[in-house]
Amino acid sequence: MIGGNHPPEETPAPKVDGRVAIDTHVADLLHAMLSDISRAKPMGRNLKPEIWKCLFLDAMGHQANWVLSLDGDGVVNTGFRSSRLTVAEMSDMIESLYAFGAEHGVEWSEPAERHAA
Repeated sequence: MIGGNHPPEETPAPKVDGRVAIDTHVADLLHAMLSDISRAKPMGRNLKPEIWKCLFLDAMGHQANWVLSLDGDGVVNTGFRSSRLTVAEMSDMIESLYAFGAEHGVEWSEPAERHAA
């Protein structure tokens, strides 16, 4: 109804396989944070961001499955993917990354204003 005092209808969040799709900003934030952790080399661990992501997913109870790469020079995770996390799970993961980073002196590349929010 035009001109009425009705609140605008909310647009439902897009869904992928029954889960709320994570927006690009959140996915970019996750990958930036994982890169920051990787650069910091906490606990002397020189790991790629993808490996850190698997470690955090494992800490959340999502099992990783590793398969030898085609060239035999590494392994590939074929287990749970972060794109399958719910919004609440993604939020928990990002909070875990912030807590881990604070504990291990990680310097975040994202603007500091976001940490205060």
